[in-house]
Amino acid sequence: MTGLVTPPAHLRRVTLEEPEAFLVWLSTVMGGALRLDDFELLHPWAIVALAALGRKKSSGEHIDTSLSAGSSAAKFAHAIGFEDVVEGKDSGLAHQPRRTVRMQSVAYPNFPQIDGVARNTSDLVVRSSAEDAAAKTIFHVVVELLRNAVQHSRDPLGGVVVAQRMDAGEKRIQVAVADNGIGIQSALLAKHPTLSDPRTALEKAIQPHISGTFEEGLTGTSGNAGLGLFFVAEMAKLTAGTMLVASRGASLFLRGDREDPTNHQLSFLGGGAQYPGTLVVFEAPVASVHVYGPMIEVINQRAKDRMPGRALHKWLLFQKPPSGTSEILVDVASENTAEAQAYAQKKLVPHLARKQAIALNFRNFEIVTQSFIHALLYEAIRVAWALKTPIYIVDAQPAVRSTLEFLETYALAG
Repeated sequence: MTGLVTPPAHLRRVTLEEPEAFLVWLSTVMGGALRLDDFELLHPWAIVALAALGRKKSSGEHIDTSLSAGSSAAKFAHAIGFEDVVEGKDSGLAHQPRRTVRMQSVAYPNFPQIDGVARNTSDLVVRSSAEDAAAKTIFHVVVELLRNAVQHSRDPLGGVVVAQRMDAGEKRIQVAVADNGIGIQSALLAKHPTLSDPRTALEKAIQPHISGTFEEGLTGTSGNAGLGLFFVAEMAKLTAGTMLVASRGASLFLRGDREDPTNHQLSFLGGGAQYPGTLVVFEAPVASVHVYGPMIEVINQRAKDRMPGRALHKWLLFQKPPSGTSEILVDVASENTAEAQAYAQKKLVPHLARKQAIALNFRNFEIVTQSFIHALLYEAIRVAWALKTPIYIVDAQPAVRSTLEFLETYALAG
């Protein structure tokens, strides 16, 4: 291989406990060539980081990668489909149930694919119904991170996702998504021109109501809530987990505190640690992800407490609708935001525009993200408010209700 670069001895084993040295080194070898066989141990996040940069059709900065499955690290990378991702092929490899989900790429505009990837991932890394909360949490994390990569990175190849359950010692689940795009600072600059420092941009990106699609102080658009990374960061805090965000120019590392979720540690990695696109890693101990609904309620409240304004009227009513009210079963794909917006324009807004109350039945949903609910109901709530026409909500699980209540405040704030 031309320009072959061999990792130094202290980087032959790469884990999430100390990511700084690997990221610093990685940023210096762009344009060169690497053999995964030269590594002894690579955690999933490091493999996905290399895969996103090694894809043959990438239009961004590139690393030429290869493996012959001679080392343990290379064998693991092969087992989770590294070569297929790099070559842009559909992997013929099978998942390893209850342990590892093979890497997959999702590119714009394949948003419907995200839902299936997230469900496969969450189903395959949990062991039993007792870990249902962990499965829901992982589903939520995969959806938010992968959708961010597809929607905002401007990488034509989209994002690459991997997940693994690690049962040695304390049982943990790790999810990582990487792209070879423009980076977080560039994605935010158009609407946040004062973010001239990459570190400030990363710190801002994990705050609520921040997006590259609207200015700070506003509460979003119909297509974007500005809450994805905020929710993932808060989940890391509440589960004594870990979150790494590495992008062009800076890397941020968050550690939750098992004894006190308010005592998390947030720091920036030094030494030039960064990533030539965006890499986000979420890892949580399985045992500490014991509730999902109450956790979402806490995060919704935290986002609401930091909202620019407050809604003064309630047009979402969680009660039995009057006789004769049109009831609509929400059956749109649970994480296809484009389809959710189209669904709203076709089925919901016309009723409200005629001042006809509607009842939305959410019996198909246990998990919803703010991004999906935002796309589905942001405009509808504003129409309901303007025309003084209520929207009744039927069969909503507590976590879904909390998300809907937050959205109403969000949509009418200002």
